[in-house]
Amino acid sequence: SGADFHYQDAFCWEMLLLQIQQRIDLRFDRSGRPICEK
Repeated sequence: SGADFHYQDAFCWEMLLLQIQQRIDLRFDRSGRPICEK
């Protein structure tokens, strides 16, 4: 169903973000924008 697809899509994005965080230290400035540090 649409709800199931949305849940799996969000899960895939979370897994992708975890992989990215292994290589890049993500930090946020005071305005909430991400600051990427290799």
